[in-house]
Amino acid sequence: MVIARESQSAPRIQALATALPPYYVDQPTLTAALSALWQDNPAQVARFERIQRALGIRGRYLPLRLDEYAQLDSFAKCNDAWLRLAPDLAERAVRAALDGAGAPLAEPVLLAKSRHQSSPHCRRQRFFLQCP
Repeated sequence: MVIARESQSAPRIQALATALPPYYVDQPTLTAALSALWQDNPAQVARFERIQRALGIRGRYLPLRLDEYAQLDSFAKCNDAWLRLAPDLAERAVRAALDGAGAPLAEPVLLAKSRHQSSPHCRRQRFFLQCP
């Protein structure tokens, strides 16, 4: 989101942008892959598949190829993978918003991330952009 403030007016949103991870997986493929992981718990698989059908989601964008998720066997590993990939997505979204606002920026002055860690299993990231 790019917010502008003109001299005597209230701030206003000039542009919004999003960035999606690169790997699109259709929902039936993703549901089958997750169901295979939980095959030892048929009740959980049945509940999961029922929820997926009810949601009506056609697919999802993932930051990793579907086959790479098998190696991520803990929340910490999944989270670390996302934290490694999220800054690129954030930068793409910021650049797209700046371009949409007619204010392309060759290089951000500051695109920093801060990590707040209240427990070993809970990490929050915040991104800050400062332009000239």
